Amino acid sequence: MTVNQVQSAYNEIAGQYEKKIWFDQHILGVARLRKNLLAKATGRILEVACGIGSNIPFFPIGSDITAIDLSPRMLEVARANATKHGLNVNLAVMDAEHLEFPGGSFDTVVSTLSTCIFPNPFKALDEMKRVCRPNGLILLLEHGHSNLPWLANYQDRHEYEHYKDHAGSRLKSQEKLFLPLGI
Repeated sequence: MTVNQVQSAYNEIAGQYEKKIWFDQHILGVARLRKNLLAKATGRILEVACGIGSNIPFFPIGSDITAIDLSPRMLEVARANATKHGLNVNLAVMDAEHLEFPGGSFDTVVSTLSTCIFPNPFKALDEMKRVCRPNGLILLLEHGHSNLPWLANYQDRHEYEHYKDHAGSRLKSQEKLFLPLGI
């Protein structure tokens, strides 16, 4: 998908997105994985492709958070989530492949379940590395093919449906994607 197609698709599903991800969050354990990962975030935090703000409740209290997404409608929902959880989050419409921040601006850069959406994931990951300070943290949570037979079978059976309903999100990202980056 192109950047414009991704933006349009997520603008369209923003109001229903929380319902679409409920099963993954609560039955498949994604919320628990988010909580464990985001507990490691420190300092000035950038969340790339924040969507509706599903990570917001899991950031450490008092964090300095900037969150970006391609979809203005997703950011509207994220703003409501931030308000609901009493967090001050700086939100901006921005393309993950062209981050508008100086190099080394953030102590922690976070992206969850979004790399499989980026038209050029290598460019987006390079940008995350660029804006993260030296020795900072880049925290990624991505889909992968499960080693649990029942879950792998579920992923295989629902891959196209998930791709269609989640605006291009793939259940089985290519694990090799991250190897050459050295992040």
